[in-house]
Amino acid sequence: MKVYILTANTLSDEYDGWGCEITLFGVYDSLEKAEKAKKKLKYPLPKINEVELNKKADVYLGGYIE
Repeated sequence: MKVYILTANTLSDEYDGWGCEITLFGVYDSLEKAEKAKKKLKYPLPKINEVELNKKADVYLGGYIE
């Protein structure tokens, strides 16, 4: 079974430093549900990753290092 993980960078533009904070907003059992939730997010560039349930996954969720 595939699941869809919805994430986004939630670091405020008001933050003076460099970087990002990746927040998990949900795990969905269909791409349609994940897309619907994605449209409601106020953060730029939300991302949906597809993974197999109960299987090892190596998914880069994002980040920034200076």
